Amino acid sequence: MRTRKKKKKKKKKRRKRRGGRRKKSRRKVQSLLQQMMQLAEHEHKLIEMNSNSEKLQQTYNELLEFKMVFLKMHTLAFCSGVLDSLEVELKASKDFSKLYAGIAILWLHLSLNQPSVVYCFFFFSDLFL
Repeated sequence: MRTRKKKKKKKKKRRKRRGGRRKKSRRKVQSLLQQMMQLAEHEHKLIEMNSNSEKLQQTYNELLEFKMVFLKMHTLAFCSGVLDSLEVELKASKDFSKLYAGIAILWLHLSLNQPSVVYCFFFFSDLFL
């Protein structure tokens, strides 16, 4: 009698253990599924970030182009303004000291590393020197 009861108890314990193992394996599977879903979400976010990064790089390149165009236009406007003022001064008085003073001012700006003045200075030096 006792042996039968003991055997029944052992069987119940085994069943409980198996049930516990099944629950643990189900939890592991659910955990893995959740992690896979999170991984898919992160992958999607990374793809979006990559496309945004490419768009930002393209926009940055366009801004650099606009900046270069602006600098060139600014240089031309600056040079034409200086040329006009020097032309008026030369027509008013044939004094070359004013011309050399203007070139000296350009040389001063050149030493300050202003790009618009650099182009203008070389333009003047080709014309007058």
